[in-house]
Amino acid sequence: MSPNTKGRYEGRAIVELLDEGRVVSLVEAFSYIDYLSQRWDVPSGAKVDGASIPRTLWTLIGAPFEGRYRNASIIHDWFCDRRNRPWQRVHEIFYEAMLTSGVSKFQASMLYAGVRLGGPRWSSTAVSNNNINVADTVGAISIDLPRSSPAPVPAGVTRSGHVTFARESNPGAGRPIPKRGSPVKPAKPAVYRYELKDSDLKMLEDMARNDLDLSAINKLVDNEVKDRVRK
Repeated sequence: MSPNTKGRYEGRAIVELLDEGRVVSLVEAFSYIDYLSQRWDVPSGAKVDGASIPRTLWTLIGAPFEGRYRNASIIHDWFCDRRNRPWQRVHEIFYEAMLTSGVSKFQASMLYAGVRLGGPRWSSTAVSNNNINVADTVGAISIDLPRSSPAPVPAGVTRSGHVTFARESNPGAGRPIPKRGSPVKPAKPAVYRYELKDSDLKMLEDMARNDLDLSAINKLVDNEVKDRVRK
């Protein structure tokens, strides 16, 4: 993605303050369409709290819903919870959406490097599992139907489609037993964070001032975190 590429928003970021404190709930559906025309939809009723931005960064930028990066934070927060797209792409969209919102390239670069360094990550397995439509796989019913030509229908019996239903006191008598598919339980996503250190803040500022593009930031961050312990 080019550092100067922008997308567009659809809808309005109208939120309701909840009793949980920092948590807000979207009153209307809100979306971001990236420069590749891929949609990033957040539904009405979604709850977000800005937690996808490492708290350490708040001392530099303020709370997640205070600046021009607010709309980008809503998109980022939702997809960090959903984990149905690669974590690298989710963080990139945060950067792109910030530029769309009018955030300066300096601040957007610093925030992007911050979430790339200290934000949540998840496995490719988690992405696959979270894209399974469980409603289509759990409780599926299959009925074994006879392949031969149906016998004449006796008196008192009606036929509906290919399945016969007897009119008797025990409506289940003589019917095939439904076979239910095994429940599909998605694996727990592997999520971890890296703790930001005081020295990280200086590194993030230096990255932003050097006017680096995303690939250069990614390379520096990957080198920085390669020996850190997963949280």
